[in-house]
Amino acid sequence: MNEGRIGTILIVDDEEELKFVLCAHLRHAGYEVLTAGNGVECLQVARDKQPDVIVMDVNMPQMDGLTATRRLKSDSATAHIPVIMLTARSGTEDLVRGLEAGAQEYLAKPFDMCEILARVRTVHRLAMSRKQIEELNRRLESEVKEKTFRLQVLYDYMRALSEAQTRDEILDLIVHCVRDATGANRISLMLADDTGEFLVCARAMGMDRSLVKKIRVGSGDGVAGRVFQSGKTMVAQTIGADPRPAAHDRKAADGRWSVNAGDGGEAAKKARGGTHGTGNGSANSDGNGSANGNGNAAGHDSAPCRGVGGGSGRSAGDATSSGNGHEHGRGRGGRAEGGNGQPAGGYASDAFMSTPLISASLRSQDEVLGVLNVTEKAEPGPFAESEIECIRSIADAGAIALHNLQRRVRLQDSVHVLLKTVGQLSEYRDDETSLHLERVSRYARALARRLADAGAFGGAIDDEFVEMIALAAPMHDIGKIGIPDNVLTKPGALTDEEFAIMKTHTQIGQRVLSMAMKGTGHAPLLQMCVDIAYSHHERFDGRGYPRGLEGEEIPLAARIIALVDAYDAITSVRRYKPAQPHERAVEIIRKDAGKHFDPIIAQAFIEGERTFDDIRRRHTDHRPKGEYAAV
Repeated sequence: MNEGRIGTILIVDDEEELKFVLCAHLRHAGYEVLTAGNGVECLQVARDKQPDVIVMDVNMPQMDGLTATRRLKSDSATAHIPVIMLTARSGTEDLVRGLEAGAQEYLAKPFDMCEILARVRTVHRLAMSRKQIEELNRRLESEVKEKTFRLQVLYDYMRALSEAQTRDEILDLIVHCVRDATGANRISLMLADDTGEFLVCARAMGMDRSLVKKIRVGSGDGVAGRVFQSGKTMVAQTIGADPRPAAHDRKAADGRWSVNAGDGGEAAKKARGGTHGTGNGSANSDGNGSANGNGNAAGHDSAPCRGVGGGSGRSAGDATSSGNGHEHGRGRGGRAEGGNGQPAGGYASDAFMSTPLISASLRSQDEVLGVLNVTEKAEPGPFAESEIECIRSIADAGAIALHNLQRRVRLQDSVHVLLKTVGQLSEYRDDETSLHLERVSRYARALARRLADAGAFGGAIDDEFVEMIALAAPMHDIGKIGIPDNVLTKPGALTDEEFAIMKTHTQIGQRVLSMAMKGTGHAPLLQMCVDIAYSHHERFDGRGYPRGLEGEEIPLAARIIALVDAYDAITSVRRYKPAQPHERAVEIIRKDAGKHFDPIIAQAFIEGERTFDDIRRRHTDHRPKGEYAAV
């Protein structure tokens, strides 16, 4: 349709005089007019030109109007075009045939020109309204589909975060969720280092991998540093795409900064040093935004830019350093350093190397952990509000997951230290060995891992079991804190009465740990500690103590500790005996399989006995010879 015309009308009639008159009046009314002499021509023009309304005579050569109307309505490409039929027949049957064929209006000849123009305007308005409704429906369907997709991506992301066990899993989930939800081609995730003074790139997509590890930004420098310090989100949009007033660091009501482009001169005024600017507001020869010259900003068609120090830049991504304080682009995924050797370009400077850009803080309840940077959209134009909020949600959820993981790790470390410390109380009084608990813990982990890899016990031993038994192992003799010194530290053999007292350490340990569990409720780790403390002196043949349990009545963790504790006792110095060699311990355990020890566990030990010997050698106590009493 020509500009200035309100619509396109196709007139189909074999009477040239009538066509001429209709064309003149319709053009005067503001319509663009197309013509055809019969139904065959009408079908072709309607498909090619897609008019808004068709005015068609009924009686025509080659193909009449009724047939042409039926063909139009049966073709999906033209079915939506309304038809006004003209005919010399004014009977009711003729009117019904025309309406049944698919016509919206039916006018009898001769007709009043004012009437036909009114009918055309009415049908055209209805057709335009229908098109607008269809377009609105398509947009709504597209938006609903897009939002439904994003909601599904976020739902899957949240579920995956809840199951993630490691920092690497969480970081990968954040980056992949942003890519899936927004289609962004370039994403970087920067986390604070141990000192908190620098941000390092922990994950990146769309960047040169060899350069990712080199990116190191001061925690208060440039875009990333400002976002990190503030805990807010910064949005830098493409020039001309954002209808909001141009402003730099304009703080939005939701705590975001929104950065839009001004003119080139305004961008240059923000630079340190000289002031010169051209074009629409940022510096770059290839239209991607950076600072040029000694603090001067000049550009053609990209994002707002502010010169920093003596840097100059020509890059679509993070710039790379030439060593003299000038930034030279090497395409995507670079790094920049100023004259002092510190990183500067990309997110480390105030120049936006690629727009549109979203830089969102990873903020937990207690602290800011890092910054998520998203740029290079798959589709042209700025980030929509829905995309910004989606990225913000991804960043927030990822920050919470990382924070919770840190807390879990710290808690696990604290529990590990606490359990080891509490377990050492009995060893402190006994003072037989300084590394007994460390060896037993390592033996237990190694043996449980071998059993898990072999699929023993129906898969009851998994990764969680392996880690828990390593933590719980030091608690096996916690009950010795209740044994009198004259029995616990006696250098010689114990009498029957003294041995009976010594055996009560299993019951004391069970009571102490069970009381602890009353305050916490059921906890798998504490329950394993109870099982081990209470049952690690039971024997597989039922001749152990304190309850005389037999076979699988003995908790699995206690059966494992029974073997590794016995191995350590055989190969270590005690007050009443010297240490036996590793080979002797293996022989004893092999003979006692099915008697003292679970035969499956004993077999796993024998198959991996070299691992035990390696652990024993690395963690041997250095006790002077002769520092034991003969039995």
